[in-house]
Amino acid sequence: MTAKFYLKERLLCKTDKYLFCYHKGCVVLRKSKDKSIINKLRIQSIMKSTRAAERVLRYEPRAAFQIDDENFAFALHGAVYNYSVKKNIITAEHYFAKGMNNPLKFCVRYDENGNIVEALYGEYIWNTENGSVSIYRYRNKIWSEVFVFPPNSIKHIHNIVYDQYKDRYLILTGDSDSESGIWKADTDFKNVEPIISGKQIYRACVAYPTKNGIYYATDTPLEQNKLYKLYENNDGSVSLDKIYDMPGPCIYGIILDDNLFMSTSVEGDPSVGKFRYRLSYRLGKGVKDRNVHIIKCSVEGNVSEIASFKKDILPMWLFQFGNALFPVQTDKSALYLYPQSVKGKKGTYVIYND
Repeated sequence: MTAKFYLKERLLCKTDKYLFCYHKGCVVLRKSKDKSIINKLRIQSIMKSTRAAERVLRYEPRAAFQIDDENFAFALHGAVYNYSVKKNIITAEHYFAKGMNNPLKFCVRYDENGNIVEALYGEYIWNTENGSVSIYRYRNKIWSEVFVFPPNSIKHIHNIVYDQYKDRYLILTGDSDSESGIWKADTDFKNVEPIISGKQIYRACVAYPTKNGIYYATDTPLEQNKLYKLYENNDGSVSLDKIYDMPGPCIYGIILDDNLFMSTSVEGDPSVGKFRYRLSYRLGKGVKDRNVHIIKCSVEGNVSEIASFKKDILPMWLFQFGNALFPVQTDKSALYLYPQSVKGKKGTYVIYND
């Protein structure tokens, strides 16, 4: 399969009706059917929307979701904003904790009619002082704190995934051995406990719950990354099956039509030291080459690589890792992705389902 150019903008959400996008400091709304522009709204200054500023200072939205037919939510540099389709305006609705730019992804749960029940994110912060880490929920148009990990327990939360088969949430945490784990929580967050924790092999950003186990890909630059399947046994124990040796850490993924699609990141070696790491071209031990690999895993555990992109020549940490991000999408006939920090690729690309 090959990735074909789709849009010059970064696609954040694709619904049956709209393409909700971002490009050079502007929110761009297009019709999903013919991609014609409906609205365009500048939300950042021209200086902040240069490509260098967006990459170095992270002045670009990464996560978004559809609230209803006429409203979208998106995260941008320290806050969650609401975009109104009818009014073509944005409104700040919620501010992140100090030190947090964006979540990697929002976890959104819908009812059987496709209406939003709630959205969640976990604090993805530097947390250099090992403080507490919170989970926030959007319900009934209000953001509120629903759970707090105590100080000295985890550094931050990579992702939250809804497990429809057990009606619970999976919480993926990192980054050191003791902080890395997969936790389970009931939907009210009254009971939160680890399923597995304490090693780099439990450090993950992407998980795919199925009827008989959880697929997850590790996210570490320090050692070989792998795709595992985690089983929770009837006696309370857990077991792991190694499914696939990943060519790099996995930060972004999407579940689509009974398949898990993942991108591997091209990132540096943190063992070289804090300052050198920011400018280094040296790959981490868990990064096998300078390509972003798009990996597909079926519900049966069949794995294949469907595309790859070459990392550009700019420093990995300073100008962002080589990667590919996946917009929220309702279309199951194709996979949409936004390559990041790769050679010769700008905008959104599509891979059609064979």
